[in-house]
Amino acid sequence: GYAREAAETYRQLANSQPAAYQLGLAMSLNNLANRLSEQGDAESRAEALGCAREAVDIYTALPEKQRTLFLRKLDIAKKTLARIAGQPQI
Repeated sequence: GYAREAAETYRQLANSQPAAYQLGLAMSLNNLANRLSEQGDAESRAEALGCAREAVDIYTALPEKQRTLFLRKLDIAKKTLARIAGQPQI
């Protein structure tokens, strides 16, 4: 779907220009995590957890000044991770 395509595109861009595209990658990973978690199967849930963790990792790895600007997005990513991690195993 579109969420996966966006994450793949941002990953390619972030690999070549991290400073310009890491935030886009984090946002697209969080979106993909949400979409995958809605599918309800174990494989999608496992992939969703990986995407959500990676999004949180990207936000927390930002330099402190930049991280402060994106605290709301970090909070959203952490809530996504917590929600998915709390879903019952299938």
